[in-house]
Amino acid sequence: MMTRCAVFVVEQHNPCQEIDETDAKCFHLWLEEDGQILSYARVFQDVDGISHIGRVLSTVRGKGYGARIMEAAIEACHNNFGMAPILLESQCAVSDFYAKHGFKVISEMFLENEIPHVLMRREG
Repeated sequence: MMTRCAVFVVEQHNPCQEIDETDAKCFHLWLEEDGQILSYARVFQDVDGISHIGRVLSTVRGKGYGARIMEAAIEACHNNFGMAPILLESQCAVSDFYAKHGFKVISEMFLENEIPHVLMRREG
């Protein structure tokens, strides 16, 4: 959780409650080397049976760790929740990254913690 706070709160200058009630019901995935978390994501299924990927981050840029954790998160959704569509909320600045993994924008821009976001969906 400290890595998430370092990226979402400190690096992005976003003073928000980063740890939430959803954490307790998630599968937490990460890539680690020598005790350092290189990338992280969480996956969960909501009460309506919809799969979600969230809190995706990389602490090291340009090495492909973000892509690796996304592939692992998609696989974890499929293995644990079936081949249903997957939703995520993307910061607008990085929506192209998720598009490379099959996600499509399905909403207008909205603000979350003063940062522009869009809802994205990937078919099973």
